[in-house]
Amino acid sequence: VQPLDLALYHRVAPVQAADTAEAPQSPGMELLQKMQKAARTLDYAGVYTYQQGSLVLSTRVVHVVDGTGERERIAMLDGPPREYIRHNETTQCLLPDHKVVLVEQRESDRFPAILFDDGSQLPAHYDLQLADTPERVAGRSCHNLTLAPRDAQRYGYRFCADKETGLLLRAQTLGADGVLTQIVFNTLEVGKGVKSEGLEPTWNTKDWKVVEVPVDE
Repeated sequence: VQPLDLALYHRVAPVQAADTAEAPQSPGMELLQKMQKAARTLDYAGVYTYQQGSLVLSTRVVHVVDGTGERERIAMLDGPPREYIRHNETTQCLLPDHKVVLVEQRESDRFPAILFDDGSQLPAHYDLQLADTPERVAGRSCHNLTLAPRDAQRYGYRFCADKETGLLLRAQTLGADGVLTQIVFNTLEVGKGVKSEGLEPTWNTKDWKVVEVPVDE
């Protein structure tokens, strides 16, 4: 079993560019960095949908930041039952059908985070286009930012960031024929209403088999 398969754990194709001289900060870059910070530092909970071609999967996420760092629970609502319980860089994948817990150490961000780093190299390879007119996703107003590649070797991206908090509400990967993949919040709560009780796994895993999953760079 691959515990962090793309279709199961909903990872946005991370936005990364080759090393080059830093470009001046722009409103688009400021919004990207605000989105990344919001994903790491805010308390939020909701349901989002991942779509790739005919594949559509819904997921419930609870993310809480406390004195121990980031804590997160991701529960798959479609397909085989499974949950991902994360505490900072340690992720447990719970497989109730097999009574197995897969444990993986990984320093990487997942939706709604999108960047490998601070993104400062991106303007050399993408034109960051910030729309004037806001959109509405999951009942919240959001700013629409498009990353249009400057060459034919990269995907394009379109993001909608919550106007109030900067949290990413929708991420789309763009190809020549349009949207290739999409992750979008359907419901979302941010702030004090998010309770840490939502981080508890559905199943008691006391007697389950625990498997450490090796991670190659």
